[in-house]
Amino acid sequence: MIRRVSMACLTLLLFTLASCSKGEMYYRYHHVQHGKWHRDSSLLFAIDPVALQPGRPYGLSIELSFNNAYPYQDLWLLVEHNLTTSPFHADTLHVKVADERGRWLGTGVGGLHQLSIAYPHVVRPTTRDSTTGYRVTVAHYMDDNPLKGVEKVGLKLVQQ
Repeated sequence: MIRRVSMACLTLLLFTLASCSKGEMYYRYHHVQHGKWHRDSSLLFAIDPVALQPGRPYGLSIELSFNNAYPYQDLWLLVEHNLTTSPFHADTLHVKVADERGRWLGTGVGGLHQLSIAYPHVVRPTTRDSTTGYRVTVAHYMDDNPLKGVEKVGLKLVQQ
């Protein structure tokens, strides 16, 4: 009896977690080799044009995974995309990853931390053909080369 109740709770939990991704149109990560992100290494996220509906509003976020070796309280990112313009629109984002006392922001366990960075604008994609497609690139804008402590960088698009 207890085993059946446990299995039912586990199944319910899995269905709940699966439903949390509602509205997610794109979610991908790039691993940063050996936790060292080189300045000239732009991470490219190629989005299939049939995945997005032109003119509909989407929220974009940069998903950052870093470890305790990251040496700063902030991070400068260069984000370029062709979602709304052609060829590319560029924004520089200043991101706080730790507070004034050095406590990491976001969530984390052990020495690994996760932070979701909301893009400051809602994007409404324009029509793209299958050849052009949608592209988003993310690069760091820090002086360190390589920048240590960054494990993964991701991109998430959610329909508003």
